[in-house]
Amino acid sequence: RTEKLPGGAVEFSKDKGNSSTFWKKHAVHSDEAMWKQFCLEKKGVVAPPVLAVMPPVETSSKFQAVGSALNAARSSQRRYVVLAAPAMHLLAERLVAADPSKFEYYVSKWKKFPDGTDNITLGGFEPEDRVSRRDVLFLASFDCNDTTMSQLHALTFLCESAFLSSLTILLPFLPTGTMERYLQPGRIAAANTTAKLISQLPP
Repeated sequence: RTEKLPGGAVEFSKDKGNSSTFWKKHAVHSDEAMWKQFCLEKKGVVAPPVLAVMPPVETSSKFQAVGSALNAARSSQRRYVVLAAPAMHLLAERLVAADPSKFEYYVSKWKKFPDGTDNITLGGFEPEDRVSRRDVLFLASFDCNDTTMSQLHALTFLCESAFLSSLTILLPFLPTGTMERYLQPGRIAAANTTAKLISQLPP
């Protein structure tokens, strides 16, 4: 919105008197949301995202590869195809930006049919198959039951029908992780059942 602010965004923001003008005439919903998030983080109410506080990764020649020379060569040549759940889209983009020689990301389409069932198209298969016989990194996010089931559909397909060289699943957070024990008759330990669903993916 730089062109809409008198004199441009930089000059406009230099004058502290323009603060109220910005919020009354130029701010949009995302500005308000980001400002609230910033204020909460400053007060320590909300923890900043992990990616926001991670230091940049620096490579150094003083670090040597562990294992045989053959393993080191294989590791240096490995390039991952990245597929991601909707909530992990930003992380996938940041991985590619951090090291485009190791990661290539293909955006998937997580849609629904009119009846609410999944209509998923994984990226990288059209117009040319760039996934089969490759090492795949799947960035998962089990943030709700709906998206979890959608991702289990995708993972089952990848394991069963995509003919991958390897599949690595990155699940940074398991929401049901604290519900891992049977505390009373009939109460389900959701962490246990979720782990078994993942473990039962086709070999």
